[in-house]
Amino acid sequence: MTAALLCASALGAQRPAPPVVPTDTLVIGLSEALRRGLQSGEESQLAEATIEQAHHQASSAKSEIFPQLSGRLSYQRTLRTPFSSGSGFSLPDSLQFRPDSLASVDQRLAYLEKNTPNAGLSALSSLFSGLPFGQKNTYLATLTVSQTVFDPAVFTGITIAREFEQMAQSEATEQRLDVALRIVEAYFDAVLASRMEAITSASAEQLAAQLRQVTLVRAAGNASDLDVLKVDVDLQNIEPDRVAALNQRDIALLNLKRLTNISIDQPIRIADSLATTGFRPIADATVRTLVDGAIARRASIDAREHELSIRNAQVSLAKGAYLPKVSLSANFGKQALPNNLLPSANQFRDDWNVGLAVQVPIFNGGKRRADVQLADVQRRQTELQLAQLKESVALDVAQQRGELDRAAALIRARAQTASQAERVYSLTNLSYEKGLQTSLQLSDARLQLQRSRANEAQALHDYYIALAKLLRAAGAPVNDFPAQRASTGGAP
Repeated sequence: MTAALLCASALGAQRPAPPVVPTDTLVIGLSEALRRGLQSGEESQLAEATIEQAHHQASSAKSEIFPQLSGRLSYQRTLRTPFSSGSGFSLPDSLQFRPDSLASVDQRLAYLEKNTPNAGLSALSSLFSGLPFGQKNTYLATLTVSQTVFDPAVFTGITIAREFEQMAQSEATEQRLDVALRIVEAYFDAVLASRMEAITSASAEQLAAQLRQVTLVRAAGNASDLDVLKVDVDLQNIEPDRVAALNQRDIALLNLKRLTNISIDQPIRIADSLATTGFRPIADATVRTLVDGAIARRASIDAREHELSIRNAQVSLAKGAYLPKVSLSANFGKQALPNNLLPSANQFRDDWNVGLAVQVPIFNGGKRRADVQLADVQRRQTELQLAQLKESVALDVAQQRGELDRAAALIRARAQTASQAERVYSLTNLSYEKGLQTSLQLSDARLQLQRSRANEAQALHDYYIALAKLLRAAGAPVNDFPAQRASTGGAP
């Protein structure tokens, strides 16, 4: 639902030249308040952080399907081994193989036939000299590669992470709508408080003018001291009401500053007022569009639908525990065992191998069956919660629409009453100036005018709040929420 449609449907705003305000005063409208609150508010930033967290979790889950590479470089210096102690192993003379090269051919052949088995013993030391056992220096460089071929947990986890990211986005939308609704309520509370203060101040000015007039009449001998005293008492009695209205306005402005992250010391003035001049209720067609599309538009329902998808994936994940896991691995290594500290290039030897691993679940005491049943129960619970949420949203939308209709009807009645009260006060004041009405009758007319104006402002406030709550219940944004700009239309 676009902001322009809502603004055109709700009311015809009047934009006269704004009054002069101090240069350090911030004039803030509802659009600016929403912009500040949604961009810099802690609640909105927390919602954005939740989305970012879900995005990183999804990226982490997706990384499992790609090959995993790791490298390792190591050097080991052997200080002492079990082979370092003792005199070592030496062959006795009877087992030594020492042919005499100067003997005759027959003697050498006879020696070979007798001592050939001993020849292998003499070569043992040189045969194992290249093994890594007990070497002083060992250099090792290894590259390991692994690839998941089939693992239900990995692929289902990617689906869960993707659904969780979308669910986080929907929940963040709900949080932003809640923040926007609180800003709208605080804004119109401040508008109402300012209007009440203006009404009370206007009544005080009327009483002050009446006091000056009755004082002049008494000086002319046409009024008594009692008449002057009555008006003065009324003027003194309205002063606490004016102070209370000022205090209520200041509190409302402080709350608005809190929600919009405006400094407490920064003076602000509301750009809107509550007056029925040019007011038009939102069109019925727009309301029907809001109501009819509430279920499809509401972000909380979308979030629960993604949660249901996660529950379905968790059922598949639990069932996947019955399936085998297949993975490939490879290791490519280089090893050097130099006697000196630094090896040469020709001293490195290759150590390469590849492998295929298949892990088959056999028996785990019934845990897999219990996990499947638990996941299925949680899925059914989410289905029921989704159905309850849809019913709750439909009921909330219907209630807020009823409140909007009630508020619109109340505005018409309050506006008519205020118009009549203004006419009654004007005629009574004119008669009072001609001496045809008493000060008591004028005070009563003034009091009725004050009450009717307050009731009219309250009705307008309730209408805008009801409209904001209907937008919130229907899942529609309240950015650029329609409001009547401060105007000179209507009496203060």
